[in-house]
Formats: sequence, structure tokens, C-alpha cells
Amino acid sequence: MDIGPGSAANQILAWNNTTKIWYPASNGIIVGLVGPWIWGSGRDGSVHLDGTNTFSFASKAGSVYSLNRNVHATDITLDAGVTVKTLNWQVFCQNDCAINGSLNNDGNAGSGASGGGAIASGYYTATSGAGSTGVSGNGTAAVTVTNAACNSNTGAAGHGSGVNTGAAASVATAPTATAGGLDIIYFLNTALIGDNKQGVNWITVNTGPGGSTGGGGGGGGAAGTSGGGGSAAGVMGLFSRTISGTGSMTADGGAAGLGVAGVTSNWGGSNGGTGGLIWVATTSSGYASTVTVHANGGAKSLAVGGGAATDGSDGGAGVVINFFM
Repeated sequence: MDIGPGSAANQILAWNNTTKIWYPASNGIIVGLVGPWIWGSGRDGSVHLDGTNTFSFASKAGSVYSLNRNVHATDITLDAGVTVKTLNWQVFCQNDCAINGSLNNDGNAGSGASGGGAIASGYYTATSGAGSTGVSGNGTAAVTVTNAACNSNTGAAGHGSGVNTGAAASVATAPTATAGGLDIIYFLNTALIGDNKQGVNWITVNTGPGGSTGGGGGGGGAAGTSGGGGSAAGVMGLFSRTISGTGSMTADGGAAGLGVAGVTSNWGGSNGGTGGLIWVATTSSGYASTVTVHANGGAKSLAVGGGAATDGSDGGAGVVINFFM
């Protein structure tokens, strides 16, 4: 969803998963006027993410950086072949953010029978839904996620192997009234773009659930085991005066894992995790013509063996919101 400036001054933006709504700032939420500080303090200086340089705001393993706090840069260059995992932290840039590698807060894939792990809290103090563990009996559902930002994207039900049944669908519930209800506030002000949350409830809202696993195969200890479900993606915020490059910015759900063969190699497919939420503020209204941006659901795994075994389901899509200044 792309959003331009409000129709009147001193408004904040709410979105109820269907419609954007401008509310007067006098509705009780303390907001600051949008100004140059929306692009951050610049305290981290010029940031060149080349897979070699190291920074206080991130750990590094090979060419992959994992954020451990919000980033406040004067300018950013992310090289091709380099990945930055935002892990529910925000990125601010006073000038240009050149994305030629991967900037993401993707969910974790299932691995064999193990479900993808949830993304831990960062600035956005909530976790994504974890994928459930594969089994050799009936499938297991991923845990319920409350206050889900993408609350319509519940995980699909697991798929059976013919002998055993798939899991029930994982559940994501709408935000409570305390957390802002369905009119979750997505807005640009000092509460969202500093290191001080100022009590804004939206920041504690979760993303969707992880994928449920499919039913296992055969029955008994020698049976095949279904793969683990993928976890949901997290929330990513990028606030940069301009955005350029030919890389990607994603919050995709984790892919489902592959089943594990037993004497009876037969299992139902498992489900991918749901996509997350990407929130971008920039003056570059055409950046998405060169930078790939999406919050797709994670890929399903396929059924193996005969009988009534069926494939899993891809995770539901997340949400991308652009606010063009």
C-alpha cells in the first residue's frame, strides 16, 4: 500500500487491514511533527556494508550482518552479495540508502523435522510465530499468535499422509483494544522513529503465525516424519531520505522443511510461515522499480509417498506500506 501526505495538518494514519484512515492528532496519541529528524540522528556516520567492515550495531558472520540495535546512518551502501538481517530493529538514513544486496527480516525455514524458530524482539517488541515440529504421527499446529498485525493471515491447516491427519490451522488473533484494536496506528512521528517508543501500542503488535506441519507417515517408530513448518517473518522499518540500488528488501515467511524418511517413507506436506510487515518512509516514490520489495508467504513442502498424502500450503502474504514524503 502506497500512502501520500495527509489531507490536513496534524493527522496520524491508521490502517485496519483494509482501509487507510486519517485521524486528528487530538485523538489522544502524543505525536511529533514530521521533520528532518525522521531520517534519524546520523550518529553511526557513513555505513558501508561490504561483508568485511564491522559495526557496533551488528554482529557479522561471513557476509551476513545481524542487527542488535537501531541504525542511524548519514548514508548507507549495501553491497551485492551481502545480507543485512534487521531482526525487528529499524534502519534510519539521512541521505541515500543504496540497497544492492539483501535487507531482510525474513522468517526462518524449517530444517528437516524442526520448525523454523521465531524472530526475537528488537525495537519492535514482539516475536513472529515459530513453525511447528514435524512428527511421525498426526500433525502439530503452530502456536497461536495474539495481537497479530497481519491478523487475517492465519496459518493453513497441515496436510495428512493418508494414515495420520494434518494439524489444525495455526491461529492469529486481532489486536486487543489495549493494543489499539483493528485500527492499529501506522504513523510517522517521534514515537515511531526514535529510540524512544513513548508508549505507542502498535510497536508491540506481532506478525502472523508460523506454518503448521503436515501429518507424519505410516505410524510407528519406523515411519517417515513430516517436515517442520516455517516461521513467520518479522517487522521491518526503513526511514531513508532516498533509496536506490538493485537489491532486495523483504519480510518473507520461512519455507517449510522437508520430511525425514523412515522405513515407511510417507508423509504429508508442511506449511510455510506467513509474510511480515515492511514499513518504509522515503522521498523516493519510484524506488521499488529497481529494488525488489515483498513480504511473501514461505514456500510449502511437498508430500512424499502414495496413498492420500497431500502437499502443504504456502504461507499467507504479509503487508508492505510505503509512506512517500
